[in-house]
Order: sequence, then structure tokens, then C-alpha cells
Amino acid sequence: MSYSVNIIEDATVHYFNLTYHLPLQLSEELLLQNPYTVLISIFSEKTGLPPQFLEVVYNSSTFNELAYQEILEKVTNQTQREFLTQVYYNLSKTPEEFAVGYISMKFNVSESVVNQMLNFNSTSEYIDYVSQIASNKSNIPQWFFISLLKYDNVSNLTAYLFSTHLSPLSKILQKSNLTTNELVLMLQNYTDFRHLASELIVNYANFTPILTVNTTDLIYVISNNITITDLIMSNNFPVKPIPNITDNLYSKNIFLIFMKGNFTHNEAKEFQSYLQNKLNVTTYLTGGETINYKLKKIASDAYSIAIHVGIILAIILAGIYFRSFVADFMPLTIYISAYLVASVLLWAVVIKILNITVNFLTPSEVLLLALGLGTDYVVFIASRYIEERKRGKSKQEAVYEAVRWGGRAVTITALIVMLSFFFIYVYKIPFFSDTAISDMLGVVVVWLASISLFPAILMGVGDKLFFPRKFSSSTEKKETVVKRPVMYIGLISAIVIVSVFVASFTPLTLDVLALLPPSQATQGVSILSSKFTSANIFPIYVVIPYNGTFNQSAYNYAVSVYKELTSIPGVTAVNSPVSPYGGLVNYSDLSSYNYTQYFSHGYMLFVVNQKYQPFSTQAFNIVAQIEKNIKNAYIGGGPVDSYNIYNFVKSNFFIIVGEISVTMFILLIIMTRSLAVSGVIIYTILSAVAVTLALERLLFTSILGYSIFAVVPIFLVSIIIGIGMDYNIFLVSRVHEELEKGEDMEKSVEIAVSNLRVTIAFLGLIFAGTLGSLMLVRASLLQELGFAFAVAAILETTVLWSYLLPSLLIILYKKFKVRPKLIV
Repeated sequence: MSYSVNIIEDATVHYFNLTYHLPLQLSEELLLQNPYTVLISIFSEKTGLPPQFLEVVYNSSTFNELAYQEILEKVTNQTQREFLTQVYYNLSKTPEEFAVGYISMKFNVSESVVNQMLNFNSTSEYIDYVSQIASNKSNIPQWFFISLLKYDNVSNLTAYLFSTHLSPLSKILQKSNLTTNELVLMLQNYTDFRHLASELIVNYANFTPILTVNTTDLIYVISNNITITDLIMSNNFPVKPIPNITDNLYSKNIFLIFMKGNFTHNEAKEFQSYLQNKLNVTTYLTGGETINYKLKKIASDAYSIAIHVGIILAIILAGIYFRSFVADFMPLTIYISAYLVASVLLWAVVIKILNITVNFLTPSEVLLLALGLGTDYVVFIASRYIEERKRGKSKQEAVYEAVRWGGRAVTITALIVMLSFFFIYVYKIPFFSDTAISDMLGVVVVWLASISLFPAILMGVGDKLFFPRKFSSSTEKKETVVKRPVMYIGLISAIVIVSVFVASFTPLTLDVLALLPPSQATQGVSILSSKFTSANIFPIYVVIPYNGTFNQSAYNYAVSVYKELTSIPGVTAVNSPVSPYGGLVNYSDLSSYNYTQYFSHGYMLFVVNQKYQPFSTQAFNIVAQIEKNIKNAYIGGGPVDSYNIYNFVKSNFFIIVGEISVTMFILLIIMTRSLAVSGVIIYTILSAVAVTLALERLLFTSILGYSIFAVVPIFLVSIIIGIGMDYNIFLVSRVHEELEKGEDMEKSVEIAVSNLRVTIAFLGLIFAGTLGSLMLVRASLLQELGFAFAVAAILETTVLWSYLLPSLLIILYKKFKVRPKLIV
């Protein structure tokens, strides 16, 4: 049976072979196996593909996906796999469409951009297009991207990035014709950065026209860090002031260094010492502040000497006069007490209530005044106490009489002195009016202490105050003092008349520098005046009102004033709106100069320098010429102030003397109730002034060769008229006392002079020694004052008090029956 089957199979195989021309093996496989299996096997054999793959292909309806999966299995690179995926999903697109879409998706670029770039035919087109887009998005110039893409130029990139942050340097770079980008490019290739920085700074610097600059040298100096010492040693300076300035800072081996700002005199001295030590040169410290300091120092030293000498004299002479080592301290006690009270009163009344500025010398003046008057009043009252005790009166009675008569005289004279200072304040007498109220308050306190505190002490202590002196009754007859009054009057009056004539032609000066002791301050002023044209310490200021802006018209007017001032002989330079540095500047060039410092708020300022000593007669002549030539101007400065004072004294001296004399005369009339007696007192005091001024001229002008300081006569009149009243009122008061006691006129004068002569002489000696001590100061100004006060005091308290005034009182009584009648 099985055999039969095999025959049939073979027959069938051969049939298909013969009929369909199939290979026997294939026919057999088709007969014996599943045709699907045979098909898969044949394809696998022929293609080498796995049967499993062929089965999938046979059973699949989408061959694209089959191919995609097969290829994907063969690729391991992720980027390639992503690309194949995009190809598979875009099989329906053309290659161009696929390329545009893929590039747009891959690089996040618009498809329109990709399409546009596909039309480019050259690399430069691509670069231009891409650089434009990058520039639009980054705000960086297109040229930068082109340079970077084409040439790989990183320098331009660096330059641009840095230059955007260098805009604050634009103004500096403009002066050197550079941009910020160019600067950065230079920095990338530069090696000497200090030289580049120096060049930029020098080119940018706006040098004032008052300087001449060698820019090449200056760049070299800065870039090489050359020191000032090196420049000085080489004597080569890249920056120099114009000659207008150098001529006024340097002259014949003399250099000027100006110090400005808020500094003290001691700090200036320290700076001077520093220069001397560093440069090993001779220096002169001068200037307005230095001279003021010198004047204050001299004045302070003078008052210190005068006060100490006065105290010592008061103690010594009081001790000699009273013959006691206890009483000699009594004037000092009253003086100290009065000064302490006066200081408080001065602060309360003068400073707080009247708001009067008190200078640094005012306390010293009050101190000196309190010393002089306190000594006068205490010694006068004490001498009366001694006189009464010698007459045998008890202590209480002696104190009573001393206060009754001595106190009355002190009260009258103190009242007159107070009023004299008050009227000096009212009349605005130069140098005195500012301190007159303070002096008046000092007199008030001294007077009150003398008539209250001292009598109280005298009443409590009594004779012990004059220990070890003993008082015993004295009946000694006094000699007649004034025997030939007419002769005395004639002789003394003749001397006075000659003195008036001599004094009237006394050459006066207000050149305080010439009357100060030689010092570097005064020597410095002399050097500046003689060696430099526009470095006056005390220039003359001319201020002219001018409404409007500074235009061509204002310029022309200022030029006319400038020429008017410079035409005055002695004027060396004028700084003004049209000549900021002494030399005339064209209107078109003024904007480069600091001319506005001389034109502001409707005023023009002209600073006039001259070649003479600031307070000399020649300087005053220049001031006078300026006042004559320049109308409607305000003129000031040190020389002008001194010129005005000088003219005031010269023109108004006799007016001042007349004002003070008439005022004192009226007060005396009220006090003495007699025109004649008042006139006699004034004549006596003015006689002392006249003779003193004549002697002053003979000594200081004719012998020593000095001019008299212009304020000396005013000082003398103001002080001696006030103080001289003391001594004359003491005499008149005692004469009045004796007249009330029943004595006749001649006897009254004899008693008064006999009892008071020594006392007044001692007081005059104390006053003369105190103020005369000013002659110990090495300053001719103070020596002139000290001499005047000392001589006037001695004359007033000796010759004039002992002979002229008593003789005049006797003659008045004999001829006209005139006698003093005091109101108290």
C-alpha cells in the first residue's frame, strides 16, 4: 500500500515537471509540503532573508513601514535614526520640501528663511543674510558679525563689547579724535599704557590762557613719573604761567607763596618753618593778618608792661608817700575790686545791652584806667585823712572830713571824666569812640569804690592802715607858694604860644609800618612794594556800580576806567573785569579768563596796586588822585582807610579839640558856676597839650628823624583833658573849701597848693610812669605815645598845676573878683 503511494507521488511530481516545467525538487516539495511554506523557503533561499521576515512581508499590507523598521534596526546612531524617522513620515513630500521642513524643525528656523537661503548662490550672500538677522536680534552692528564670520576677527568683537561701556570717556576721547572702539583696539596692541593715558589726559586738559603748555614735554613728564624735584633740578618745566603772573611771583631771586584759607598765625609760622627746613632759604612771613597779629602783640605787650609798671609804681610811690608798707597796697586793693566789678558791668551793658563790639584791647584799657584813677582817688582821700589827723582830729572826724571834702572833689572830677568819655563816644572820635562807653563804666565803678569801699575800710582800720606811720599835731606854717602870679602867667603863656607855633607845623604820618620795630612782616611789605607790581598786601579797591550784563558796552566802559587808573603815577597794575591778571585782554578773549570775579551783582571791581609803602604819603596821593578821577565809585582798602583817618586828623584836629574843650568848658561852668574859672582850667590843660606836642616834635622829628603818628595828638587831647580834670578839680575844690571856711582867695590858693602839691606830684608821677612805660616797647609809635603821656602828666601835675593854675585863679580874683563856687 505504501508502495502505491510512493508511485503516485512520483507520478505526480513528474507530471508537474513535464506539464509546468517545474524542477523535480520543487514539484516534490509542492506535493509533499504546504505551498506557503515552500514559497517562504524559496524566497529565503534566494534572498538570504530570514523566513520569519518573509512571513511578515507576506502577511503585511504596508511595505513602507516594513522597510522603515528593517532599516531602523540596522542603524545605531541616534541622530541618524531621528533623520530616518523624519524621512519615513515625509515620504509623500518632494526632496526639496523635506529638506526645508527638516532644517526648519532641526534648527528652529522659519521655513521661509530656509527657502530664501536655498536661493542664495554665494557664501557672501549667506553671511550677509545671517549677520543681518543676528544684528537685528542682538543690536550689535552687522559689520561685527560679518567680520567675525568672514575673517574670524575676535579683536573687533572685544573692542565692540568693551567700547559700549566706555561712554563716560567720550569727552576725553573727542579731544584726541578717538572713538571708544578705536581706544579699545589701541589698548589691544598698545604696550605703554601710561603714555597713552598721559596723552589722553593732556589732550583733554583745558589749560587757562594764563598758562603756556608744552604738551609733548608734559606727556613725557607724566608718563615717566618725573618728580617736581627733578623738574626743578633740570630747570625745564612743561607748564609755565604767562609773564604777567611770573613777573609778580618771582623777581630777582625772590619768590612769593600765597596762603589762602582759614588758618591761624601759628599755622602760618609752622608752614614757614617747614619751607625753611626743606629748602634752606630765607623767608619773610608777611600779610595783613601777620601785620595785625604783630600790632596786637605789640599793643598787648605794651599794655602788659604799662599795667605791671603802674602796679609797681603805685605800690612803691604810695608806700613812700604814706611812709607805710600797709597803705601802699590800698590803691591796689581798690583797683582790683573796681576792675572785677567793671568787667562784669562791661559784659552786661556794653556787650549784651548796647551790642557794642569790644576789641581785644578794651579790657586792658579799662584795667589801666582803673589803675590810674583808682590810685588818684584813693591817695587823694587818704591824704586828706592824714591832713585831718595831723590837725588833731579823731579818726571818725578825719574820715568824715576826708569824705566830705576829698570825696566831693573826687565826685566832681569823676563826673567830669565820665561825661568826657560819654561825649567822646557821641562825637565818634577815631580810636576812642568804640571804647569810650567801656572806659566810662570803669570810671563809674572806680568812683563808687573810692567813695564807699575805701572810706569803709578807713573807718574800720583807721591809723593802722598807715602802719608804722604815727600822726601828731602839726602847727608848721606853710610858705607862700605863688608870690609873682603875673610873671608865672606871662612866662608860661609865652612858652605855650611858642609851643603852639612849633606843634602846628609838626609833620604827621599814618604809616604805622614805619613806626613799628623792624620785623619780617614789615620787611616783607617793603619787599613787595619795591620788587613786585601787583602783589600789594594792602591794595586799593575801587567798586563802581554798573547795571546790566557784561557786554561790549560794559567792556568799553571798564577799559576807560582801567586806562584812567593805570595813568596815575605810581600805579603798577590794575586787576579788573578787562584785566583779570593785570594786563588788558581783548573782549573776544575774555571768556577764557576768570573775569567774572571782578563783575558781579551790578558792580565792577578794580584792584589797584602801587609801588609805595601802603600807608605812605605817596600812597595817599594815589588815593587822592583816584578819588578825584573816578566819580560815583566806592573806594576802600588799607591805604584808603588810613588816608581818610589821616585827612580827618589833619583837617579836623582843631575841631576835635574845640568840641572836647567846649564840652568840658560847659560841664565846668555847671560844676564851678564860673565862666572864668572854667576857662582857666581848660587853658591849663591845653597848655600841657601844646607844650607836650612841641617837645614831641623836637625829640622825635628834629632829633630822631621820625614823623609824629597822626593819632598821637588826638590820643593826647582825649586822655589829658579827661585825666587833667582830676588834678585841676582837686585844686579848685580845695580852694572852694577854704573859701567856705572864711579864708580869702590868696590864702585859699596858698593852702590848697601847699597841702596838695606833693600829693598831686606823686599822682602825676604814677600816671607818667605807668603810661610812660610804653617807651620801653621797641616801637616808635608807642614810644611817641608814652613820651607824650608822661611829659603831659608831669607838666600838668608840677609846673602848670603848681604855678599856672594858682596864678590864674589869683589874677582872676584880683582883677574881676571871680572865685570858684562848686555845686557840691
